[in-house]
Order: sequence, then structure tokens, then C-alpha cells
Amino acid sequence: MRTDWTNLQAPLQQALDTAIANGEEHSCQLAIYHHGRKVVSLCAGPNVTLKSLFPVFSCSKSVVATIVARLVQKGLLSYDTYVRDLWPEFACNGKEEMQLWHFMSHRAALYEMPIPNTSEEMADWNRMCALLAAAKPAGPIGGKQTYHGVTYAWLVGEMIRRATRKPFTEVLREEVLAPLGLEGDIVYGADAAAEARYVPVDATACAGGADWCSKTMNNPVLRRACIPSFTGLMTAEALARHYAALVGEVDGVRLLNPEILEKATTLCRSPEDPLREPSQWDKFGMGYALMGPPEDWGALFGQGGACGSEGMAFKKEQVAIAFTKNKSLPCHPNHKIRDTLSDILEIPHRLW
Repeated sequence: MRTDWTNLQAPLQQALDTAIANGEEHSCQLAIYHHGRKVVSLCAGPNVTLKSLFPVFSCSKSVVATIVARLVQKGLLSYDTYVRDLWPEFACNGKEEMQLWHFMSHRAALYEMPIPNTSEEMADWNRMCALLAAAKPAGPIGGKQTYHGVTYAWLVGEMIRRATRKPFTEVLREEVLAPLGLEGDIVYGADAAAEARYVPVDATACAGGADWCSKTMNNPVLRRACIPSFTGLMTAEALARHYAALVGEVDGVRLLNPEILEKATTLCRSPEDPLREPSQWDKFGMGYALMGPPEDWGALFGQGGACGSEGMAFKKEQVAIAFTKNKSLPCHPNHKIRDTLSDILEIPHRLW
């Protein structure tokens, strides 16, 4: 990793502009913090500003993980909390011994979406929570890690709601947005102001992409719903600032103490479920994806999203990086622009 974080604006901006000009990308933003100070904030693409809100898909999960860690830090939750203690109706169909860490590490075997799940039903928080409370796990609890791509929203979100007795969005504001001055720049459930800043998904490069877009973030019903596993709208600067406040202070604010951060970024995986290879992206601690190196998987942690957006932090170096983009590509999770930016920044390539 580079040690000099000055004079990066020009080469990084050129890389973004080149990707836009050759059609590789449509619109994007890039933000970097170093030791709590913003050193890069860039954007490229038609009608895009630093304040444009991008659909970041599963990058949304990392902010949820931060809220949980904050509540653990305050003693309102424990990663070992039994779900039944806060959510009694959940304790059925073999889920009686489920604990919060099963949700956070994607080892709850509740990755299958309840059926039916229309857009309107998915937008109904209470309905989705009720369906999951009645669901039967698809496999052994605490066994193989299987990504809970959508259900994470209600499994973790409802535990947050029940522990605090407040709506998820209110807890988000109190625990993350207000301390860092990010209100309006990280949004779960778009209002009119957020809609005016929204950068739609461009799936023209993917076969059947328009249909996929219309069913996900280009669907106003879902975009305006609070589904914190994938409907987050964010600026790169806001996402990077969030990560920077996990590994150090930002304007006097640090969201997590080192002990809680270490717990949240320690690999949680069954011995019977070994990693297939070091580059495997889905290695989880308590909600964060871990990128290593193998001797310290939590040294680099974060989360990527379906269109290629990503956020991450390097603990020791106190570097936080966020990249937002709106073009869906058939090569996902490989994205040429991310590798180009990584080479300029002298950081490892990532597969997520």
C-alpha cells in the first residue's frame, strides 16, 4: 500500500473519465479517507455530482453491521443474544436456539426468500418479519455459511428494532448518520429529496438487464422501502466516512472501539466449512466481509454490491475507500475499473 496519499486526484479522475468515455462505465464516485481526513472525493458521468445518490445494493449491509456493533458496544445487544429473547414468535420450526451471530455471519440457514414475495410485500416490514419468524431453516443452524442476500434485512433489522424499541431508520440516524453528519447521504427508503438525487441502474450491458433493474433498484416500490440488505442509496463520500470512523476518529468521532471492531472482524466460520480459496469473497465476521491477508482476515474488511460498488477499510493504515457505480456488467464480480483504481492506490485487487 502506498504511504503518500497526496496528489492522487488527477490520476484517479483520469481513470474514471476514461472508463466513462470508452463505455466501460456510466457514472461513478470515489472517496478516500486517510487517518480520518478526506484525501480524495471524485465523480464522473453525465449529470453526476459528489452529492448524487447511487444504488449500492449489498454495500448496505455493512452499515447495518455497524449499527449492531454499536448496540453491542452499548450493551443493548450481544452477538450471543438468543433471538427468542427479543423475538419470541421466532422460536419455532427448529429456530429455538438461534442466536444473533448466526444472522451476522450468514449461518442461519434462512437465506431463502419466503413465498410469495411481491414488491409490495417486500416493502411491508412487519409482513416480511412475520414470514421469516414462521420459516423453517433450509439446513443446519450454524453450519455452512450461505449468503443471506436479501433476508439479512429483516433478520438483523428486526433484532435492532426489538433491542432499541425504535424503527430501524431512527436507530440508523442516531447511531451512524447524526454522529458523522451524514443525514441525507445514506438513505434506506428514498423520499422525494433522495429520489431527485438518485442515479438509476444502467443494465444495458447485460442480457435481460432491464427486467432485472425494474425488479430491483429501478423499482420505486422497493427503492422507497426500507430493506437494509440491498436498497441503500449512498454517496461514496458518506460510505467512506462511515468506514473511516470505524478504524479511527473522524472530526473527533469514532463509532467503534478497537475491541468491538476486532470482534466484529474476526472470521466466523464452521470448521466443517473450510474456505475454498484465499480469494473467496464471502468470508464473514459479524456482518462485515473480510479480505485478509490469511494471517489476519480482518485487516481489510467491508462489503461489495451487485453493480460493483464497494466500501472497505484497512485497520492498521486507517484508510477507508468507497466506490459507487451504476452500471451492471456481465463480468461481475470482476470490474476492470476497480482493478485500475487499485493499481493506482497500490492496494490488492478484490473479488466481491
